[in-house]
Amino acid sequence: VWAVIARKEKKDHDKRLTSDRDLQEKQLRDTERRFEQRNSKQRHGPAGETIERRFERSNKNDRPATG
Repeated sequence: VWAVIARKEKKDHDKRLTSDRDLQEKQLRDTERRFEQRNSKQRHGPAGETIERRFERSNKNDRPATG
């Protein structure tokens, strides 16, 4: 009788461990996805243009007009 109870408790414990691990992996994936979304928002400016291109445009505007 005790062996059956112990086996059931172990099974429940293992199940809980795997669900905890799944939960951690899911949280990790969610945070990674959130970081990727935020980074892509930072990389692309208002009209989806990259920061580099925006800098090029602002540098062009900063140059003194020649002639």
